[in-house]
Amino acid sequence: TSPTRAPTNSPTTSPTRLPTDSPTTAPTRVPTDSPVSSVDVVSDGITGLILWDTSNEASPRAIQPIIDGDTVDVQVYGDRMSIEAEVVGDVDQVMFDFDNGIQAVERNAPYFIGGDHYLRQNLVYTLEPVGYIGTHTVMATAIAPSGAPLTPVSVTYHVVDSSTDP
Repeated sequence: TSPTRAPTNSPTTSPTRLPTDSPTTAPTRVPTDSPVSSVDVVSDGITGLILWDTSNEASPRAIQPIIDGDTVDVQVYGDRMSIEAEVVGDVDQVMFDFDNGIQAVERNAPYFIGGDHYLRQNLVYTLEPVGYIGTHTVMATAIAPSGAPLTPVSVTYHVVDSSTDP
């Protein structure tokens, strides 16, 4: 079941990426029979989605690329998270749809779900439902400067709490 708290969409400071040799434990991968759409090679558009830990608002950190079937444990990363769409080429904005309900349009790079509408600053936002226990789907669609939508990337992932799972 989902927590009853209301999303606050609180802004955080500029993001800091983890080094690739970071000792941080990676989320558990769950095998899937479906093709992974987030790793297709594109010349203009979204190359993948990155999950961010925003539990420390003073220094948010990239956790890892998120792909279909990923499982993220709140005991490892906490429940305060955000998602970034990584893009290449000529992209004007990114439209996000989270769980077929929360929608956001980001016009400034880096493209974080809910990140640039607060005082026109590029901030990593904590979108609380991203870290709610359960299964979530995020779809991101890059928009070209002409206004044409580019190929969307959709990822379904699972958030669990290993301290309460049997």
